[in-house]
This record gives sequence, structure tokens and C-alpha cells, in this order.
Amino acid sequence: MNGFVIALICLGIIACVYVILFIVNLIFVYLFLKRIKVHRNALTILLNQKYEIINVLYNAILKNDVNLSNLISEYEQFKNIDIYSLNDLTNETCLKNRQLMAFLKQQLIFTVRNNSKLLKNDEINFFIKILNEIDDQFRIISASYNADVIGYNYWIRFAPYVYIFVFNEVDKKDII
Repeated sequence: MNGFVIALICLGIIACVYVILFIVNLIFVYLFLKRIKVHRNALTILLNQKYEIINVLYNAILKNDVNLSNLISEYEQFKNIDIYSLNDLTNETCLKNRQLMAFLKQQLIFTVRNNSKLLKNDEINFFIKILNEIDDQFRIISASYNADVIGYNYWIRFAPYVYIFVFNEVDKKDII
């Protein structure tokens, strides 16, 4: 064999390895996108559940003749939340709505804890327990979501193939 054939075989092997690694890269990107979508849907469901439970808790507290006049403006803002805005987790509107729901939840729990009549109400305690479980699940799933976003961002910026993703205008995902 002459040197030209050997060089051609070496270049062919390098090209095959490059293509195989690119396919592996695409598989990782696809898997991370799939997991991100699953986690985003789960987080959206949890936010919708939290919205509904806060609304039910507020009304349950009102049924027990407790004065919530200090929360009227926050509750009005809460009632004006478009639940479809909770679908885009990195959107500024979603972030503001999540903060409003967290504030309202804390104020309602504070009201319950400062009222002995409400503390004995099993229905209200049940709603508070559900809200706390939703928050725990949200933290766990958002940690998984963020880990998947970090993995996705790594693979679309992986050194040998970064130019392919940059030229195709593939954007990095934001963590929440």
C-alpha cells in the first residue's frame, strides 16, 4: 500500500468517527428535549393545581367568617391570572404570577395559623397540606427540569459540533 491509500483510509475513519459522534450528540439533544418537555408539562400541571387550591383555600377561609380584607387587592390580581400564562415557565409574566401565588399562599397560611378556629378545621388543613405537597413536587421537578436544561445546553454547545447548532440558530434554554 502506498501512503496515499493509508492517508485516505485514516481520513475515512476520522470522518466516520466524527459522523458517529455527531449522531450520538443529536441523540442526547433529542433525549434532553424530550425530558424537558415532560418536566415542563408536569410543572405547568402543578402550577395550575396550585392556582386552584389557593382559590379553594381562600374561599374556605371566607366561609368561616374570617376577615381577609388585607388580601383583597392581591386576590383580585390572583383572580386575573391567565392560567395559560403559566405554560411558559421562563416568561416574565409566569414568574410574576408564581410570585403572586407564593405570596398569597403564605398570607393565607399565616391567617390560618393565627386563628384557632381555622387551625381546627380539617378541610382547611387538608388544603394547606396539598399546597405544601405541590410546592415540594414543584421543587423536585424543577430541579430535574433545570438539570435537563443544563444537559441540553451542554450538548448543543459541545465543541466539535457547536457550529452546526449555531448556524441552525438553536437557542439555549433558560433554567427556572
